[in-house]
Amino acid sequence: MLTHHLQLSPKTVSDIVQYLDEHIAPVLGHDVSNYALGRRRSWLQYEAPLSPYRQWKPGLRDQRIWNFLVKTCAKFNFVPDVGLVTREGQIDTHRDARYASPLAVGVNLGPVTFHYGEHALDFKGGEVFTFNSKVPHATSNVSPNRWAFNLWTVSRHEIDRYLRIQEEYPLEA
Repeated sequence: MLTHHLQLSPKTVSDIVQYLDEHIAPVLGHDVSNYALGRRRSWLQYEAPLSPYRQWKPGLRDQRIWNFLVKTCAKFNFVPDVGLVTREGQIDTHRDARYASPLAVGVNLGPVTFHYGEHALDFKGGEVFTFNSKVPHATSNVSPNRWAFNLWTVSRHEIDRYLRIQEEYPLEA
């Protein structure tokens, strides 16, 4: 089930996008996923493994962005462990990998069509929503300058490895 929790104001969206353009765009890498050609991304806090054969790695640490995301998610009682910030490029139909618990948060910052199960939803920007990340989902009609955040809690399958990367690379208090 997809639930729309909040609508960020156009001013908030504009402020976040300006910050992302100035501070985050220069450090984005190209997405390595074969279903996300043209998308640029950076993991927040820790980089989750997309297969059980890969390792957790340290991710981008931007306290301003992370604090905003945690504060936003707290309004509907979600506490993220990891996140992904993305720009540009569409993503083909997929389910999120085993690192992710089913409940995920999306923060959309630009025009896009979000495909979820059998539904296609036209988003304008500013939508904050939860969805089941194990239900097939995709994007299309992606605005060239669209930014987005996706946030997850770590699944029971990966919690031990996640706790080890936290010990090795602790977050600042």
